[in-house]
Amino acid sequence: MGFICLFHLTACTGQSGSHETASSATPSYSIPDSQAQDLIKKKAVIAHQMADEQITYFVTHTADGKFGYNIFIDGKIYIEQQTIPAVAGNHGFATKEDAEKIALLAIEKLKRGEVPPSITVEELKEKQITINE
Repeated sequence: MGFICLFHLTACTGQSGSHETASSATPSYSIPDSQAQDLIKKKAVIAHQMADEQITYFVTHTADGKFGYNIFIDGKIYIEQQTIPAVAGNHGFATKEDAEKIALLAIEKLKRGEVPPSITVEELKEKQITINE
């Protein structure tokens, strides 16, 4: 099974050389429309491939007594996440339910063709994940 790695792109306008900027610290840049269209097509292919895959997860206990998760694709480990993604530090999730919410979000992103399935702080807040220790 082969995977194609896609990079997060900012939203491009239809005009060459212009781009929208985000208010975050993530650098923003524009790419030619042909490359953007190619990446959109590749993402669609990955999403189609992922639809045929069996994607499962398992919530785990971490060394600090918290929780993490593993994601499996067709029985093979694909992601081992023992810390809360997108936040500084090496702390696991406070509850099993928190770990499960983010594992399911990551699976949803995989099925949409987002490889790797990046999680943002905003998404953690939307899911009401306990971030502070």
